Amino acid sequence: MASHHLTVFGNEVALDGRSIDVPAGANPHTIAVRAAKEMASAESKPGESVHIEVRNDQGVFPLVITDGEVSAGRVEPTASDAGSADTGEPANSRGIESATEPSRAEPAAGTMQSLHSAEGASTPRAPEPADDDAPAATGWKDGGDIVTSLRSAWAANAEVRPLPGPQPAAKASDVSQATPVFAPPEPRAPEAHQPFDHTFIEKHRTETPTPAPVGGFAGVLAQFGIGGPSQAQQAEEADKIAVSKVWTRPKGIAVANGKGGSGKTPTSLYLAAMFARLGGGMVLVDDNNTFRGAAGWQTENAAHGATKEDLIAALPTFDGSERAADMARFTHHQTTDRYDVLQSRPQKLARDQALDDAEFDAIQELLRRFYRVVVFDSGNDESAPNWLRMIHHSDALVVPTATTPKHCESAKLLLEALTAAGGHGAELARNAVIVVSHASTNDPAPEQVAPRFEGMAREVLTIPHDPAMAREWLRWDDLAPRTQRAWLAVGAAIARGLED
Repeated sequence: MASHHLTVFGNEVALDGRSIDVPAGANPHTIAVRAAKEMASAESKPGESVHIEVRNDQGVFPLVITDGEVSAGRVEPTASDAGSADTGEPANSRGIESATEPSRAEPAAGTMQSLHSAEGASTPRAPEPADDDAPAATGWKDGGDIVTSLRSAWAANAEVRPLPGPQPAAKASDVSQATPVFAPPEPRAPEAHQPFDHTFIEKHRTETPTPAPVGGFAGVLAQFGIGGPSQAQQAEEADKIAVSKVWTRPKGIAVANGKGGSGKTPTSLYLAAMFARLGGGMVLVDDNNTFRGAAGWQTENAAHGATKEDLIAALPTFDGSERAADMARFTHHQTTDRYDVLQSRPQKLARDQALDDAEFDAIQELLRRFYRVVVFDSGNDESAPNWLRMIHHSDALVVPTATTPKHCESAKLLLEALTAAGGHGAELARNAVIVVSHASTNDPAPEQVAPRFEGMAREVLTIPHDPAMAREWLRWDDLAPRTQRAWLAVGAAIARGLED
């Protein structure tokens, strides 16, 4: 019987040159096999086999359909194949041999074994003596498995073509022990994707400015900001970058001196304003003075009038689901300077608003969920539980002082006491920043006092006299430019001493 030709390339299916429609989303191999079976049913008699040569993007493969059952067949070589093979027969003189006809010289079992070795390799099996008892090939009923099995067989044998001429059948024992002819091949692991070695996105970073020239004519011009930023401008920009840093965990900054009038509250408020303005907010001043704390008197007040006392009373109601906005019920936001204040209640005596360690720790745990920097404006009693607990929760120590001998001596004694105590307090003292302010023009100039603190702390910086620092409401914009620059240097010195 003449052979038929079935081609499957992508979604294009053709049977004997006639195009077969493939519905959208349908498997083209399923449509191809279905069309072949319908053709075989129409053209063949019962028990008669129809031979089909199948071509797809994997190669050329045989197919035999008998009474609606599909099995593997063997395709005889083409004219070009026959010309190179010494068979002694004209090309295409035998047509297509059926794998289901045991009476032929090429039984189905032999054909199947020539296509697939027992290990599933693509090398043809060596011919063996014929065995008249070898069983015929097994067919498949219509269903999803037939298409899957045939596709697996075709894909696994893309390079295999049948040997020209008849081949002896394999022994039945070999067939029974062989791996199933159309068993799916082992899945291959996906190839690892190598990412491209470049990106179209530029990473933006603020770097410390390049120092201005210091020598020659260019250096002279740079001092006046000609031809590029001056050294002073470069230094100011570097300090702003240091203060604007955002650390990977919250930081506590203790502002402490046991002598009243040393400048603790102004120092706390100006430091908070700097860190909030340059670092994007999330800064709080904690008025840690239980005896007439002045932070609430010298800052902007919210309408609710709440203090730390109200926050302590509300602690039992917190369950961990609080949001940053919930803190607005207890803190006082500074509109222009962008930090918040947690006020004490100066109307009460210290004994009536004293905190134990557990209360202090609970407040700090809550605050550090919402603020990246907490500045402690401390009181004068260095033995108070809340003062000692402040040291435990601090990452930096700032010691402000006026230029009078009594304030300077108090600052020195504080550093000595912390150093003698050892541990975390001693480390804070070694890394401390001393700030010498010129509170009154009648007092000695800071430049006269500052050198005497050398060796007591990591850095000693001075603040010039500025009447704005003595006002009832302390705001950054009220400071003179040179005073702002001096406080910026203090903030940068603190920031550089904080570890990430």
